[in-house]
Amino acid sequence: KYAHIFGFGERTGIDLEGESKGLVASKKVKREIWDEDWRLGDTFNAAIGQGFNLTTPIQLSVMLSIVANGGTKYQPYLVDSITNSDGSLFEKPKRAEGKHIDVSQQTIDYIRMGMSATTQEGGTASYFAGLPKPIAGKTGTAENSHGRDHGLFVAYGPVDDPELVVVCIVEQGGFGSIAAGPIVYKAFEEFFQEKGYMPRPDKAAPKKDTIQ
Repeated sequence: KYAHIFGFGERTGIDLEGESKGLVASKKVKREIWDEDWRLGDTFNAAIGQGFNLTTPIQLSVMLSIVANGGTKYQPYLVDSITNSDGSLFEKPKRAEGKHIDVSQQTIDYIRMGMSATTQEGGTASYFAGLPKPIAGKTGTAENSHGRDHGLFVAYGPVDDPELVVVCIVEQGGFGSIAAGPIVYKAFEEFFQEKGYMPRPDKAAPKKDTIQ
């Protein structure tokens, strides 16, 4: 129920062809695909996102934006508007209005608190504490029967006034905190440098030619 509320198991409606709706583990899905009964172990696996759940990066982004903004679900898009050659507006694509999901504010706050703790001292991605503003994140490791596990990391920030959501998946990368986390860190580092929250590293001065 709550996976569907956050947008899993359905298309986000982003303006891209061929979007997958993924899978949310359930008795019905298991019966339709494998023709097997649901077992207690399936419940445990589904609860932690393992088993036969399938999700896309854009679904993870939508879920994370809901948490970041306090509970409102928005339709993602690539094109904001289409303009004529003279700069005047030709068309603004229609999209669904934001809607507050049916989850209590207390639950949203608990998720935000847990994700904030992940990136602080003692968390599984404590190295994010080195950034100038606090980030909320979550590591993930997706089991892969065809090779090494896939590493995932999702994050939003700054915590107090979120502006950016980043989702990273490294196929067969291993643990999310090791494979995907540092990539997300770099994205926020660049974002904070662009915003002026932290200085850019000094570029090495070019070497001068010497005449002998």
